[in-house]
Amino acid sequence: MTATPASRVAARLGLDRDRLGYGLRTAAAASLALIVAWLLGLQHPQWAGMTVWAASQPVRAHLIEKSLFRACGTIVGAIYGVLLAALAAHWGGPAVLVIGVALWLGLCAAAGNLLRGFASYGALLAGYSAAMVALLDSGNPDAVTGLGIDRTATVLVGVGVALIVGLALTPQVAEADLPRRLRLASADLIRAVALRLRSPDTPTDPTAVGRVLRDLARLDDEIDGEGAGSLAARREARHRRQTVMAQVSAIIWLRTSSSVAADPDLADTLDAIAASFAANDPVPERRVALARAARRTSGELRRVLTGLGSALPRTASEPAPDRRPEPLLLHRDWIAAREAGVRSAGTLLLIGLVWILTGWSAGPLMMLGAAIMTSVFSTMDAPLAILPKVAVGQVMGVAAALACRWLVWPHMGSELGLVLSLLPFILAGGILTGHRNLQVQSFDCNMVMLLLLQPLWPLPGSPEQSIVSGLAVISGPLIAMLAFRYVHPPSAARRHDALVRTLVGEVETMASRPGARVRAVIWRARLHHRLLRLVRWSERAGLDTDEAAAGGIALLRLGQAVIGLEARLAEPDLSLSARHDIILALARSSRVGAEPERAADALELVANLGGRRARLFLSAAEAVRGAAGFLATTRAGAA
Repeated sequence: MTATPASRVAARLGLDRDRLGYGLRTAAAASLALIVAWLLGLQHPQWAGMTVWAASQPVRAHLIEKSLFRACGTIVGAIYGVLLAALAAHWGGPAVLVIGVALWLGLCAAAGNLLRGFASYGALLAGYSAAMVALLDSGNPDAVTGLGIDRTATVLVGVGVALIVGLALTPQVAEADLPRRLRLASADLIRAVALRLRSPDTPTDPTAVGRVLRDLARLDDEIDGEGAGSLAARREARHRRQTVMAQVSAIIWLRTSSSVAADPDLADTLDAIAASFAANDPVPERRVALARAARRTSGELRRVLTGLGSALPRTASEPAPDRRPEPLLLHRDWIAAREAGVRSAGTLLLIGLVWILTGWSAGPLMMLGAAIMTSVFSTMDAPLAILPKVAVGQVMGVAAALACRWLVWPHMGSELGLVLSLLPFILAGGILTGHRNLQVQSFDCNMVMLLLLQPLWPLPGSPEQSIVSGLAVISGPLIAMLAFRYVHPPSAARRHDALVRTLVGEVETMASRPGARVRAVIWRARLHHRLLRLVRWSERAGLDTDEAAAGGIALLRLGQAVIGLEARLAEPDLSLSARHDIILALARSSRVGAEPERAADALELVANLGGRRARLFLSAAEAVRGAAGFLATTRAGAA
């Protein structure tokens, strides 16, 4: 397609056409929200414009769900902020305000790190919305209730305008590629199973296993976004994640199955089923074919094939499956959640202490800026890499606010003039959003500019007060950078190490306490998702993903061995020497992170006793010995 003169000029200016269109649509919606909120007589109409910038999304489904969680988070946060301010006004003063805001923000930051998708966004928003209500008018506690109502009303106006404009003007996107990739991954895995049945002695390439796991880990990251916008989309997302978990089961079977009987006929059947997946034949036909193939097998392979079929979405007219898929249990990063809560709460307590001791009028604004930065960026892999750009964007926003307030607004003669003269600045922010090199900075520039510009006539304040307020806002990302650097500094490598310690600790707990057999299904289902997260964090940290995959599978084998050891202990005719060896193996497995070689030796000793589980114990010992370097992460973390 031949470029038009306008597109050539835009390219020379560094503007991206799609992003520019999105930016101008959002700026127009923010301008409309500002006008509507002002016409409704709201005290802070600029907050409606801020809400539009925060809620707008380039994808229609994301727009709907983000708007919903923004509204819910704001309402919850505003209610808490009003109640806290009322408590502080009648008992305790600023100290109660600081403690209440810090604890609430820490709780919301922790919740934001446990939840997924836009639910996480809603939790984070509830935290700093409470800070905005409780802190912005802390010197006038009698007006806090009105401020909370005003905050909620402006957000609802902004959400409504963002939805209407976004749904009307945001173009439909092409059908997502994720279902096709999942379907082809299933086809590849079924072919791999067929190859194993045709040539049982051919080992599975560990590098190929690691590559498939990396692909599935990336797909897992995308599923939440694909499931946004409706209940039907959420159900579809759940089916897709069940498909991913079934595929992980297939990968583990391929990697760990050591004795497989050759079955060329079944291999031919599976090849035909794989071809039907690749050709995208109707889902019921694929499901029926897999169910028939699964009935011709037994043991772990039967579970794998049944899982691949059961995970496929089912129409309302189809009968329920004979066997339900395994429970879908997702990994929750409790360590990162705790650290985020401590970091956010501690930072606000420190700033609040300085505010109480000095009485600095800009202290609440500084607390608000730090509250937003330390909570929102706590869910990111590397906040220190992006916070400097955020700081630049906020400096730009303060500069724009000062220019509007002291160069333009003094020439206006009414609130209407203030509102109308603010619109060109908002539209300029839309153009900034379309610039390739300033997309990150543009959001914070637009948000800070609107935060500092309340169209109130007659104009209050002085240039000195405006500058001090701007400096207080800019301090937010700077304080956050210090917090993220020195208080539980987040990184992909630390999350990887923490997850390894979690995985090892869970198996050690299973070995040291009775009842592991009862928890087997739950533990295995959660481990499948944790294995994906482990591979993903390894990739993001630049670590060896093949080692992570091998280590995760080794812990799965060890957990299965622990369950088998408990089952052997329950055998009535067990000799005293055999009982001693099994108890020793359990004891050493409970310290596998510190002494993997000794755990492997003990498992081999039990394997030498013979029995139908001997091969399981021997393969677990080999896997633990091969993953000794991976398990060293636990020792390093403990040190």
